[in-house]
Amino acid sequence: MLNFDGTNSPQGKSGYGSLIHSGMKFYGMTSTGGVYGDGNIFSVDTDGTGYKDLFDFDGTNGSNPWGNLTFSAGKLYGMTSAGGTHSDGVIFSIDTDGTAYKNLLNFNGTNGKYPYGSCTLIGNVLYGMTGNGGTHTFGNIFAIDTDGNGYRDLYNFDGGASGEPA
Repeated sequence: MLNFDGTNSPQGKSGYGSLIHSGMKFYGMTSTGGVYGDGNIFSVDTDGTGYKDLFDFDGTNGSNPWGNLTFSAGKLYGMTSAGGTHSDGVIFSIDTDGTAYKNLLNFNGTNGKYPYGSCTLIGNVLYGMTGNGGTHTFGNIFAIDTDGNGYRDLYNFDGGASGEPA
């Protein structure tokens, strides 16, 4: 199988989240390493051979992804916990061959900040959470269409007994 050592650029290091499976490939992300040190998206054959660096985060397009990728119709969707226009993280899509990277949303504090975890896909809508930002700065739950349109802030955690984890 594959060992992430961080020295074989652009291999990446610090794999977070789970692998997802499609066909004879696994897809995943590393939180650091890669060409720019900000993590990457990769594929590897199910037998551990055929590693391919699909995309390298460089800070401007996202940085430090955490969580799982979400797969639908030949596209991978995910989030980074930092980077992007405001350094608050991004939601992205990319084709499974590593082409057509699209930044669907730049978090800016008001619409959320520092997403951790994964997106849940229902129909053509991605749902997720941020750890900070939003109306009360304690994070929020959001929805966004898979084409990057229709962002909706569904719930803002308020830091009170019902809103902040213990």
